[in-house]
Amino acid sequence: MALKIRLYGILPSHRLTPRQYEIALLAMDGMSDKSIGLALGISKYTVKNLLQQAYTILNISSRLELALVLWWDTEGRYKEDSGN
Repeated sequence: MALKIRLYGILPSHRLTPRQYEIALLAMDGMSDKSIGLALGISKYTVKNLLQQAYTILNISSRLELALVLWWDTEGRYKEDSGN
């Protein structure tokens, strides 16, 4: 997955809208569409739509892939950059 991100040259946090990224991070933490919607005051259908848009932008198709891409964006790249 890291190779895919490097090839694009743009991190997911810079490719998604702030709302898509916020929802993606909550989904990465294991929250359901319904729980995300309740937390943000939006419908679960809006959550599902924004996640689908994020999947398309990132060229992925599942929450597992989303978690891997976002983990690399939020955690992995810092460890990799520091040589750990």
